[in-house]
Amino acid sequence: MQGMRNFVMDTALVATLLVVTMAPLSATAHAQAILGEPVVRATGMATVEAAPDYVEFWLRMSRSGTTFEEAAAATEGIEDLILEACEALDLAPLDVKASAQSIEDVDDLRVTRTVRLRFAARVMGNAEESRRHFAWLCDRNRALATELACTLEGPFLGVNERERIEQSALTRAMENAYPLAQRAAAEMQSTVTSVQEADIAEVIWNDDPNWRGPQPEYGRVTCTVRVRMVYTIGSY
Repeated sequence: MQGMRNFVMDTALVATLLVVTMAPLSATAHAQAILGEPVVRATGMATVEAAPDYVEFWLRMSRSGTTFEEAAAATEGIEDLILEACEALDLAPLDVKASAQSIEDVDDLRVTRTVRLRFAARVMGNAEESRRHFAWLCDRNRALATELACTLEGPFLGVNERERIEQSALTRAMENAYPLAQRAAAEMQSTVTSVQEADIAEVIWNDDPNWRGPQPEYGRVTCTVRVRMVYTIGSY
């Protein structure tokens, strides 16, 4: 997202993206002069949602020994151990990625490795079937962690095309800021002539301001963007 910050657009806003949910227009607009040009500032916010592509679980394996060398040996081959245990539990991860061995405290003869397991989300047309599958996936990963004497974190939902969804939310937030700027300009018998600056103030995942329930839900993830806009204004 860093490449999108503080960019200047020379053309008027064009909106073409569909947004499923939209945050309220909690935005402000006011006039100011920058480099001698009259401008108005406005803040817009929007939320878009998408079906999750994957579910992640994180296993943390810690082994101790009389020496660090002995403890490290106990964590060797962790990927193969996990794949064998997954097969026995009918789990089919898309990806298994293990960290290097970690020694957190030289006074504690313990070596730790962390493993990320990623599974297809399998969001189905039947909501009840999707929920059952999600519960089954959580149960199986709990069993996996117990069998391997690991701690478990998750589930975490994610999407493959984060940048595309963030761009969609950004575009809609910019659209939402424009009418506020236009109204502010009209109060001064002026109109918006161009976009001078856009600054992304915030990008938040899975914190839809319009939803009070736990987030994310299995069937959807959300991305909320708040953007601060600066527009030049001129006479009618």
